[in-house]
Order: sequence, then structure tokens, then C-alpha cells
Amino acid sequence: SEGRVRRKVQVTQGSTETLTESIYPGWLHVSTTIDVTVLDGGKPALLDDSNRVLLKPGTHTVRIENRELAFSQTKQVEIEPGGTTRVVIEVPTSTLTVTGSTGAEVFVDGARAGETPLVEFEVALGTHDVMVVDKSGVTRHASVKATTKPVQLEFSFERP
Repeated sequence: SEGRVRRKVQVTQGSTETLTESIYPGWLHVSTTIDVTVLDGGKPALLDDSNRVLLKPGTHTVRIENRELAFSQTKQVEIEPGGTTRVVIEVPTSTLTVTGSTGAEVFVDGARAGETPLVEFEVALGTHDVMVVDKSGVTRHASVKATTKPVQLEFSFERP
């Protein structure tokens, strides 16, 4: 196996020391609320069902990303032989702005979020169900994917 392991060794003058070192891979465990892929030096490193991947010991610069949600984060990690290095990824939130008839009620994932215009309402990254109900009870639905870029929706309630 390749990899690097650093050890401090004290050798006293006039004595001989024998050093043997086994190099084993170690685990990188990624904890996050969204699906991510891990790139180790630009090469995909597949996470198992427990969100872990075996890497060579030593220092790695890994990119953790979800392209669909426009999310990417780079971390430097130290992999210990036979050990587990844990990385917690803080996923940013996005914002949702909903415009249309003034005073229509806006629901995000079934919970009331406010009235239009709803400006920069904070949402988690991922897909959300947005429902807008105008004063006369007419309802509009939209499924939106919140990425790291703010989401803007406009609803029209004009009668044909």
C-alpha cells in the first residue's frame, strides 16, 4: 500500500532503533443533510451506505459537492491508518421570493410562509412544494428546486 505516515522517534546516541510501519488506509466519514459526491484529488471517491470512503493515509484535499444544488465545499483532511476522520458539512440555506397578486397566502412544504410579496424566505437546499392561494381561493402550485442561488417565483391569477 502507498501513503505517508509520520512518526516522531527518539534515538539516543550510540543505540540502534528498528522501525517498522504498516500503512493501512483509513476512513473518511462525511456527515451532511444532502446527497453529496466526494472528489479526492479530482477523482470520485464513492461513499458507502454509511457515508464513508476508504482513503490512503496522509493529507487529502477533498471536494464535497452536489452539482444539482450548485453546492461545493473543499476540505483538507488528515487520514490516519485504520482510523476514521469525520467531516461535518454545514449546508447553506437558500432564499425563496414569491411575487404575484398582493396578499395571496404562500405555503412552503405545507406550512404557511407568509403573504405575497414574500421576499427572501429562508429554505433548505433541495426540492420544495410551493402553494399560493389568492383572496378568492384560487390555488397555484409549483415544485421548485432551491440551489445555492436564490429562487424567484411569480404567480399570475389573472382570469383569461
